[in-house]
Amino acid sequence: RRSKKRSLPRGARGPSRPSQVRHDLDVPLPLAERSTQGRRRAAADRRRLIDRLGSTGYGTIAFSHTVYGKINPEKDNAKAVMPWSFENDSLPSSSSSSRKKESGGERDGGAKDGGKDGKPPLVLRRLNVVLEEAADVVRYSSASSASSDDDPLQSYDLVAISARSDAAFTAACSNAAAADVFILDYTAGRGGIQLPHRIRSADVRAATERGAAFEIPYAPAILDPARRKAMVRTAVELRNACASVRSPRPRIVLSSGTRRTSGGVDAGPMALRTPGDMANVMKVVLGFDDR
Repeated sequence: RRSKKRSLPRGARGPSRPSQVRHDLDVPLPLAERSTQGRRRAAADRRRLIDRLGSTGYGTIAFSHTVYGKINPEKDNAKAVMPWSFENDSLPSSSSSSRKKESGGERDGGAKDGGKDGKPPLVLRRLNVVLEEAADVVRYSSASSASSDDDPLQSYDLVAISARSDAAFTAACSNAAAADVFILDYTAGRGGIQLPHRIRSADVRAATERGAAFEIPYAPAILDPARRKAMVRTAVELRNACASVRSPRPRIVLSSGTRRTSGGVDAGPMALRTPGDMANVMKVVLGFDDR
């Protein structure tokens, strides 16, 4: 029999069951200039990213803001970084207690296409923290992470940490209770084509027991052929470190990540791929199974 025509772009459904929801949990915010025109341009860029991801089947996306080391309570608060109040920008404003909500975010009322069920994607706010030293981890430990609404971490739906050394990675996996995700940035090491730290089974076990996930970004490998082997090497190292961690099993996330080319240009929607394509990459190229 002839197969039915695809109602979504090629690869959007992938090998998974139709009921599964796909997420892109690291979509860096487009850089915005201070001028009104620059803010409008950034709002249009966000809209294009949402429309692209929603139309290809993603049900949830997380816009991310990056800080280095210490958070500035005023400048790095989600209400200041992602107010979604620019003219002609219909993105919603989430409350400071969004991290406490079970849903974790709000629907974007302006997306045109939405996910596979026709609904617009769920838009989350995410903070990416780059840590150079192990001493910086204390700011994100359970002892220093306040539960009050005054804490800027509470204004985000997700908090991710990207370590830049062995000591910082080990300390973060063991003590950074505020972290939901650990980014394995294979562009931050020597030559821009390797991890800046090793992945040990003990670190994977410590983070997994606290419920954190490990994330591999795919956009750098798409935009730069030299980084494709680095992405595969990172996946192999992570897979080997996860082999002895069985209960609970580690959670692996594949997100788009930075869209910057070698020339510093934001590739925008051109760096994004469909959920089905990424599911195939996870299984066929990177060697991860459904478990």
